Amino acid sequence: MIELKHITKRYKKFPALIDFSYDFENGNAYGILGVNGAGKSTLINCITQNVLFDGELNYIDLSIWDIGYVPQELAIYPELLLMCDKEAIEVQKILPFLSDTWPLCRIGRAVIRASQSCRQSCNKS
Repeated sequence: MIELKHITKRYKKFPALIDFSYDFENGNAYGILGVNGAGKSTLINCITQNVLFDGELNYIDLSIWDIGYVPQELAIYPELLLMCDKEAIEVQKILPFLSDTWPLCRIGRAVIRASQSCRQSCNKS
C-alpha cells in the first residue's frame, strides 16, 4: 500500500497539491485524471520521491521499485536506471537501440535487448 497523508507541495507560491490524502492499495492499477495544472505529475513526483513535499508518505508491504508509471507522452530520461535481475543498468545504454522518433514498439524491443544483455553479463560474472 502507498499511504499518503496530508501531502502539500508548492512551487514558490503556487500550490500544486494541498492537503492530499489517499491510500493506494496493493495489487490495483490506478489512473490519475485531471486538467492541466491539476497536480497529477506533482502527485507522481511526490509518490516517487522526486520532489520535496510536506506531509507523510509510507510504503507498506512494497518498495519504491514496485511502482510503475506510464506517462501520457513518452519520456526517456538518460539518468534513470533500469533494474535487471536486481542489477541496475543505465537507460543511456538502451538509447542506441531507439530510433529518432522513439516509437513505443522500438522502446519495448530496446528494453528487452538491454535486459538480455544485462542478464548475459550477470551470468558471466
